[in-house]
Amino acid sequence: MSKKKSPAANPALPSTEIIIHGKTYRMCLDFGAIAQAEAELVAKGHDEVNLLHQLPRLNLSNTRIIFAASLRPLQPELSFEEALGLVDFRNVWLIASLISEMWKQVFPDADPEASPDPTPPAQ
Repeated sequence: MSKKKSPAANPALPSTEIIIHGKTYRMCLDFGAIAQAEAELVAKGHDEVNLLHQLPRLNLSNTRIIFAASLRPLQPELSFEEALGLVDFRNVWLIASLISEMWKQVFPDADPEASPDPTPPAQ
């Protein structure tokens, strides 16, 4: 099975490094990474995918998925499944911590409990 050619990684994206099994990976958590992961999951037959809703409430399942999503922008040669396979019990807490820190840096004012007011302001 051949891999689809991925676009070149953008080194200007904000990133955090993590070393797993002696190899350095760069994590990037932005809307593009989240949207791409959702698209890949939907293409594989998953319904009702909303990763943004999963942040910042992390559990084992969504930590793996969001970690994989964070690797894809800067390591496009790495498949989603390969990235999922990098998470194990030795590194899951570090990965969850890095995701939480990145979330706070990229979306500092994000309040998962707040719901936007759907009515436009009066003019």
